[in-house]
Amino acid sequence: MVSDPALISEFVTESLEHLERAEPLLLEMEKRGTGESAAVNEIFRAIHSIKGAAGFLGLANISALSHALESLLMRLRDGEFDFQPAMADPLLRGIDALRRMLGSLPQGEGEPADALCAALTALVERGSATHSIGAEAMTDPFQQACAEQRRKGKHVVRIALPQKRRERERLLTALGRYGERVEEAGEKKSVVFASPLELDLLAEAIGLPAESLSVVRAPVDGAVDEFPLPDDARPLPLYFGQIAVDLGFLNDEQRREVLRAQRGSLLRRSFSATAIALGILTVEQAEAIAAAQAQRLADAELPAHPFEEEERPEAVRPSEGADALDEQISGAERRAETIRVSLTLLDKLMNLAGELVLGRNQMRQLLESSTQPGVKSVLQNLDLVTTEMQENIMNTRMQPIRVLFDRMPRLVRDIAHRLGKRVELEVTGGDVELDRSIIEALADPMTHMLRNAVDHGLEDPKGRTVLGKSEVGRVAVRAYHERGRVVIEVQDDGRGIDPERVKEAAVQRGAITRDQAQALSEKDAVALIFQPGLSTATEISDVSGRGVGMDVVRTNIQSLGGQIEVSSAIGEGTRLRIHLPLTLAIIPSLIVSVEGERFAIPQLNVVEVVRLKREAEQVERIRSSEVLRLRGDLLPLVRLAQCLEIRRSEQSQRTRANVVILRSGAHLYGLVVDELHDSEEIVVKPVSTYLSDCGWYAGATILGDGRVAMILDALGIAKRAQIRFDEIADADPRRGEQAEPAAPAAERRSLVVFSNSADERFAMSLRELLRLERVEKPQVEWVGSRRFLKHRGRTIPLVRLEDVLPVRGGGEEADEFFVLIPRLEGLEAGIIATRIVDTLESDAQPDRSQLNAPGLAGSAIIEDRLTLFIDAPALLEAAGIERTDAS
Repeated sequence: MVSDPALISEFVTESLEHLERAEPLLLEMEKRGTGESAAVNEIFRAIHSIKGAAGFLGLANISALSHALESLLMRLRDGEFDFQPAMADPLLRGIDALRRMLGSLPQGEGEPADALCAALTALVERGSATHSIGAEAMTDPFQQACAEQRRKGKHVVRIALPQKRRERERLLTALGRYGERVEEAGEKKSVVFASPLELDLLAEAIGLPAESLSVVRAPVDGAVDEFPLPDDARPLPLYFGQIAVDLGFLNDEQRREVLRAQRGSLLRRSFSATAIALGILTVEQAEAIAAAQAQRLADAELPAHPFEEEERPEAVRPSEGADALDEQISGAERRAETIRVSLTLLDKLMNLAGELVLGRNQMRQLLESSTQPGVKSVLQNLDLVTTEMQENIMNTRMQPIRVLFDRMPRLVRDIAHRLGKRVELEVTGGDVELDRSIIEALADPMTHMLRNAVDHGLEDPKGRTVLGKSEVGRVAVRAYHERGRVVIEVQDDGRGIDPERVKEAAVQRGAITRDQAQALSEKDAVALIFQPGLSTATEISDVSGRGVGMDVVRTNIQSLGGQIEVSSAIGEGTRLRIHLPLTLAIIPSLIVSVEGERFAIPQLNVVEVVRLKREAEQVERIRSSEVLRLRGDLLPLVRLAQCLEIRRSEQSQRTRANVVILRSGAHLYGLVVDELHDSEEIVVKPVSTYLSDCGWYAGATILGDGRVAMILDALGIAKRAQIRFDEIADADPRRGEQAEPAAPAAERRSLVVFSNSADERFAMSLRELLRLERVEKPQVEWVGSRRFLKHRGRTIPLVRLEDVLPVRGGGEEADEFFVLIPRLEGLEAGIIATRIVDTLESDAQPDRSQLNAPGLAGSAIIEDRLTLFIDAPALLEAAGIERTDAS
């Protein structure tokens, strides 16, 4: 074996890239049931490259396995026999084994895959990977009929017949719609039916409690083990259960117990899944038994497939889907045209970019008051170069989310096979980019969500047919940009989440009381799935059902600064939606202070800012908790000084308070602070271990003046302050008033008031404002007769009010001014303002009768001053700025 670490490292990197290209092509071939020559050639080239390099480096185990894979692929490429879906399993296991061997380098190759090589060789020799499944030997006609129904994938259940004739006829009529009767000798007080619906779904369909239905159990002697083949084709020592006994993991009585439970299960669970659910085997033990079984099967030249052969969709004609497959192949080739950079180097560059931003911020504060000629120009140029450099270095950490999405087809395929379901996965938005650390942290949450979608969400094929759905369940995964964040959705077209079942499970778990459950809306009830330990699964499996998945998902998403929400409709499906920041390294934040101590709040959590001018009138109390009534809604208030036990001075207690409205999950609350400062891009530093458990802070940063500021955690503050959002909403004395006829009083709105000259004032609703930027004169460039703002690597057209409206000008002549960027779909432009006067709440309604011009919504008196309301869409349209199509 070659011992050069550089050569080994290069080989591992290239080989993993080959496997990443080969696996999705193989999954597509299995899905379509046929092998396109282009796809087979691409997979063959990938494995051939690995084999050649492994032979050169003296890696015998990798070379032997890749040679076995190559032999099978070469037969397929040369047309000696056709690709069959059953071939995908050993080929995929070969890819997995190669990954494990590559992961063991450079210390060694790991264990040789002799059993897998033998199985692949057997496939090459036979040219087929299928075996017929014999019928069970049954002497009892009734048991034979039941066995036949089970082989069709149906559930055989016994149902007690009502005594009254009319009720009995009604029940039999209802059952006839969802299954067929299994005839049984002799008069019975019950009836046996075979239905594709699972027991709980069948009970719900015919209007009976699930307890009144029972499973008709088959004789234990005829129970299937992991592989339901007749004894003459697969003798007992090859069965999973017998191997478990031989290895000492089970005794004979435990094996028979698992067989009885396997036969009694409504789902077609394997022996290992049933044993794990019963607590008789652990996952690690099951994996050890499966490895021993694979060896025995290879010695007997039998394919290792854990389920009966299921119905496959008709093979797709060679011409169909070829374009998509070619695009996948060419896309893989394009992705390979890159250079490799060490992750350590990228992280170091990112840290240096952060330090550069900190140095830039400090220099701005030091030199802003300088009167020396040329200093400001140099400082502004340094500011622009630093910002552009920071953004480009940040882009080196950004990766397309395709890196994560490419793992999903294999994951969904394996879960579907284990559950006996047919699933079609639709993935879109793979080009959306996220920070590398966020993509890595998303792996576990996405795995949990996909498992739940396939296991809990989708019905089995026969059940879907009875319900009028396609046999193939669909799971869609989408990623897209929305308001400066990335949104990821996981949606299925399955049974949906029953709010009543969730509430009942939560009550039994003790998470809520029965009275609280009755008061919950359907949306709030469905959101209970995020409670720790809560599960509505009727049976625990090795896939899901233990009630730990969705709690873990929410915790992980929130730790990334994101949010997750769920929506569902019974019979139609469920959608999970995740909102995430683009990066965790450098984030825009609002700087606030309490008693001179400064803190940073990520702008992702900030909804708006409210100044309390008459605190005694605006702040109410409900059950000893302070609340702020904002546009008719009650928001809990948290005083930052009290949370952090900062002693208040008399002077600060007399000043007007500022409230930052923060979003915590699906709720809003107000954080009371003393002062608001500028927005600033901050570099996130990990919080000290001494403070990591306090819950208030999400990290730390260094501000432009060199002072350390803590980054506040909006979710952690809400938890530590023990805000009871539901109790406050329930105790609202005005709750329900919105259902009455609307009062003539006008709605109060949050406004930003600004000026364009010394005497004229203008206003815009904060809801209509995307962001507000402080701009320096050198950041503005002229192109023809139009101004543009250079900002964050882009150019934004600017509009002066005096160019469109009959008002006085003089806006951009100052060295510094402000730009208001409205929230408009498909349009990004800025409105110039010389000064921000205030942000306030007002119920003043614009009057169009006095002033009427394109771009004006009217005028009103606010704080004894005439104020003109800006109609942003009309103003920008009048200025000749056109919308672009939203991407």
